[in-house]
Amino acid sequence: MKEQFLVFDWQGLIGHFRKLDTNSSSLSYSFPPPTAISGMLAGVCGMERDQYYSIFSPDNIQFAVQIRQRTRKFMQTVNYMFVKSKNDLNMSASTPHTQIPVELLVADKFPKKFLKFRIFLKIKEPALFETLSTYLTRNKQKHIPYLGSAPFQSWLHNCAIKNVAVCDDSLNVQSVVPTKSFKNARNFFLDNKNPSALYFEHMRRFFREGREPGDMIDLVWDGNNGGIASDFSSTVYRFEFNDESTNVIFF
Repeated sequence: MKEQFLVFDWQGLIGHFRKLDTNSSSLSYSFPPPTAISGMLAGVCGMERDQYYSIFSPDNIQFAVQIRQRTRKFMQTVNYMFVKSKNDLNMSASTPHTQIPVELLVADKFPKKFLKFRIFLKIKEPALFETLSTYLTRNKQKHIPYLGSAPFQSWLHNCAIKNVAVCDDSLNVQSVVPTKSFKNARNFFLDNKNPSALYFEHMRRFFREGREPGDMIDLVWDGNNGGIASDFSSTVYRFEFNDESTNVIFF
C-alpha cells in the first residue's frame, strides 16, 4: 500500500501534555505525544470520543514531531473542586476545593513567542488520508484543537500534502528520534561530542480499542533545536517545506 504524507504546524500559547507516570503533581511532556496528536486529529475530523483508536493505530499512521520553538516549563497551582458526591457539584460556597500543582509548557520567550510544533504524518490507510487531507488542507475543522488540555486553545496552519525523499546516508535529524532508531545508541550517548542538549521522554504510543494501553516508546530530542547527528537504523525522510529541508524519523 502506497504511503502518503501530510505536514502541518501546530501552534499555541500554552500547553499541557500530562505524563502518564505523574501522580499528585501534573507534570507535562515537552512535546505532543502520539496519543495527543491522534486525539487532536480525531477531534478536528469530528470523530467520536474513544471511537478512533483503531483508526490511528501504528498500522495505519505514523508520526514525526519537530520542535520549532525552544520551550520551557513552569509550575502553576490550579484550584479544583473536591468532589466526593453529586451534592459537591452544586458550586456552593461550602463546596471544598483542592489545589494541584500543574506543569505548563510554554515557549522560551513566553508570552512574546508561541509554542510551535511541526507534525509529519505518514499515512498508509487511503480512507484516513482522504479524511485528514480534507479537514487539514481545506481548513474544515469540526472542533478547535487544544494543546493537550481544554483551556489551551491552539491552531493549525501550513497544512500541505508533501512528497518526500528517502535518505540512506548518516544525517542530522531535526525531529525527535526513537531510541531504537540509533544503530548504536550506547556509543552515541557515551561518545557524543556535538553540542546537543539531549533529553528523553517515555510515552504511550497508542491505545487499543476500549482505551486499553498500547506499547510504550522512548524518544530523544535536542533542547537546543540543533538536530541529532548519528547513524540510524530506521529510514530517514527528507521533506522540502517552504524552501527548508527537514530530516525526520517516523514512529
